[in-house]
Amino acid sequence: MTVGDNPPATCKTEVYEPPFDNPKRPGVEAFGTLGLAVDTNGIVWAALTGSADLASFDRRKLQGAAQRPKATGPTVSEGWTLYPVPSPKFKGTTVSADHFYHNWVDRYDTLGLAKMYRS
Repeated sequence: MTVGDNPPATCKTEVYEPPFDNPKRPGVEAFGTLGLAVDTNGIVWAALTGSADLASFDRRKLQGAAQRPKATGPTVSEGWTLYPVPSPKFKGTTVSADHFYHNWVDRYDTLGLAKMYRS
């Protein structure tokens, strides 16, 4: 959200939904965000209940989003990356036995784990 000079009249908001049919993961239905978190690089992380994936959204990956009339919602897939979570499957199916309840980003290195992943 951009506030502008005279809120709320000048506020602009963009809404990005995980693409239901992501071309990068054919056959995977990505939906049902649960637990959004934003890291220190501005990347949004979402647990997806529909596909049991962890998803990230990086607005910097969008090409010319501001110029497109429908640059919000599920029409913008290039900003999304889906990460399949390795998990057991229900016997005789391809349905994941693991599903997210929530997710968290340790923005301030509270647990001391962020040092391992910094570049």
